Amino acid sequence: MTTEVIDEPIESEPYEKTTALVRVQDETDNLSLKVFQVTEIDTPELWQEAESWLSAIRIRLQDAEKARQADVKKPNDYVRWINTKYKEKTDLLHKMEQHCLRIISGFRQKERERQALEQAKEDRKAQREFDRQVAKGVTPAIPEPVARRIEGIAQTADTGEAKNIWGTEWDFEIVNPGLVPRDYCIPDEKRIRQFAKLMKDKAAMPGVRFFEKPKVQVRRTKAGEPE
Repeated sequence: MTTEVIDEPIESEPYEKTTALVRVQDETDNLSLKVFQVTEIDTPELWQEAESWLSAIRIRLQDAEKARQADVKKPNDYVRWINTKYKEKTDLLHKMEQHCLRIISGFRQKERERQALEQAKEDRKAQREFDRQVAKGVTPAIPEPVARRIEGIAQTADTGEAKNIWGTEWDFEIVNPGLVPRDYCIPDEKRIRQFAKLMKDKAAMPGVRFFEKPKVQVRRTKAGEPE
């Protein structure tokens, strides 16, 4: 029989031990003094003793696990209770956050709409003055509201920032094409070209000159195919 000495490090104990933990430690330490003294079995008697140690070790493992679960149940219950109490308050805080965001967003939307209406009034006023200057034959400057918006867009482009610009703009809807001044009418070149292809040398239309021009087509041929 050979023996060896096991040096166990001295550990600090930041928490008070439970009764179950003290019992498990004492039983394990006492058994280890016997088990680690043997490093080799050389007799039938020592073999039987080692078998008994193995059974005792396995029983103590089961007991230690049961004791551990019992010891951690109370702190785990406390942790769950703490988490629940914090969650109740953080849930309330999240609800308040969403409420504030909603009412602030509503005010911001109303403010944007108010500013847009004011801008539209200012634009209409400037447009009327612009039209009066045009009617007098004077080349007017760009209306001040429009100039300010152009300057704002230019500054935004220079800084590389992106933002929404709220406002209004004038648009149109054609209700009677026949009354639209000729200066504002653009010939439908697509339809005229289709008419030229269809009529060829017989095509004729007031204000339009039809003519034939060279056309080059690229055709790919396979090897051995006649050109």
